[in-house]
Amino acid sequence: MFLLQLSCILHMVGSWGGTRLRVMATSPSQNIGATEKVQLEGILKILRIEAYVQTIILGDDYETLSEVEKYQTLNRTIKENSKNTVVTFMYLPRPPQSAERNLDYLEKLTILSEDLPPTLLVSGLSKVTTTEL
Repeated sequence: MFLLQLSCILHMVGSWGGTRLRVMATSPSQNIGATEKVQLEGILKILRIEAYVQTIILGDDYETLSEVEKYQTLNRTIKENSKNTVVTFMYLPRPPQSAERNLDYLEKLTILSEDLPPTLLVSGLSKVTTTEL
């Protein structure tokens, strides 16, 4: 939710007014993807955020990939679908609990964000969305 609000605010700024807000959701299968798309469109409507929802089907074999291969697949998918993107917002993957895995974590972040358009990796710690005023 926080990423949607952040991107919506940016979209509302005058110099960014001609941009189009697109929400990309990944899914392992077409059936799940269709359900997620409807749910996202409902959330966007409730939040009064005008955006286009695009579902990317990763395929059933995605879950069998190693963690590094998953990050490579996500990076490739984002690049293929963001040729004209001005800025990309993504949730920052959860950092490791063990300090010994910090270098591994940084390597995965590098793989995820390599050669992408300007990208903001955002960490959300708690729910910040309200639909009531």
